[in-house]
Amino acid sequence: MLQRFEAGGQPMAPQQYRALAQQARTLLDGATPGPALDSLLHAFPVLSDLYENSHYEHAGLCRHPLDAALAAEQAARQALQRAAS
Repeated sequence: MLQRFEAGGQPMAPQQYRALAQQARTLLDGATPGPALDSLLHAFPVLSDLYENSHYEHAGLCRHPLDAALAAEQAARQALQRAAS
């Protein structure tokens, strides 16, 4: 459901989204790292982002290609510079 919502599916109230994301996070926190989890995270990018954000202190941006992470950082820096001007 979370993946469908992120992909532009049906509208969802903020409380519903928060509850669904929390449920997904709880399940991901209980998951054993390994090939099965990697396969799941690869199949559902929204879950991959949620997992990465939940484990940032240990994993950083390890689930994203370096080029994409660098481009996102540069775009954020440019947006902040434009906002400050």
